[in-house]
Amino acid sequence: MSTQRFKRFYLDWRSLAEKTLATEVENPGGRKRYDGIALTGMGGSGIIGDVIHVLAFEFSDVPTVVVKDFSLPKYVKDGWLVLAISYSGNTKETLSTVYEALSRGCDVAGVSSGGKLAEIAREKGLTYLQVEGGRVPRASMPALLVGALRVLKAKGMDFPLPSPEGLAKLGNVGEAEALAENIVEGLAGRIPVFLSDVRHYPLAVRAKNEFNENAKIPAKVEVLPEWGHNDIVGWEKWLGPFTAIVLELGEGDKLMRFAADYLREVNVPVKELVMSDSMPYVDRVLWYSLVLGLASLKLAEIRGVDPGVTESISKYKAFLKSWSPALKES
Repeated sequence: MSTQRFKRFYLDWRSLAEKTLATEVENPGGRKRYDGIALTGMGGSGIIGDVIHVLAFEFSDVPTVVVKDFSLPKYVKDGWLVLAISYSGNTKETLSTVYEALSRGCDVAGVSSGGKLAEIAREKGLTYLQVEGGRVPRASMPALLVGALRVLKAKGMDFPLPSPEGLAKLGNVGEAEALAENIVEGLAGRIPVFLSDVRHYPLAVRAKNEFNENAKIPAKVEVLPEWGHNDIVGWEKWLGPFTAIVLELGEGDKLMRFAADYLREVNVPVKELVMSDSMPYVDRVLWYSLVLGLASLKLAEIRGVDPGVTESISKYKAFLKSWSPALKES
């Protein structure tokens, strides 16, 4: 698929989010007070758990854990909510956590476009929201994030949804493409290193994943303040064609500005993406995910690669068919 054809899955994010806001949550309700929340998912679905984990710092008074594996931590048990997010509904790792959660007596909920997860949810009467199908997980971020937040609200948790202003912003595709052009300028032939603070770690990982899958290049993520205790030293005698992309929250972000200034001192090419500090967090993550996703598509076009094909992931999934921890159905 050409880059221009694949791009359509990003340019409709506003309508995709609005459709998901209007979609029915099946079997809402249930326990209103949990001991904790486990967010399970992989890849373009798993990043949703990272975003909600950060939101939980402000909007949840119970612990949350992100699980990107075949099994749950021992402490996730009866009294916990396990929210499984799998765009296809057939992700082996995520289904494994669902079966395990059910066997432990957890309350389980799900978001997918169908697949086995939808079958389990409807068979067992679980809280569930089905998002629009026919896409790939990374291009379905608004649906998966809005769907997961709506499921949490149905479970009695007060996580915020995108604002009307944030939804309108997603329709400004010309502005998003202009910002994307600036990020990609001079990036061909180089390895991007995304730096963020802890709060914007999900956005940095999302950017890395987009450049991996769409542009077919390796990328790196570093998070401050931890970066200042280890990775900073690695740049003193650095080798390699790196470009740092520093995610800053407004013009007054002194922590991230220090990182940008330091990297320039040691002659690393630096691009600064100064994000609006007036946008609510969910709006900000969606908007800059769109910008960085479009940037990865522009780089794919420059490199002449097909952003829609992920041969290596197909090889990994074929491997899982021949080997994976047993899926113990509950």
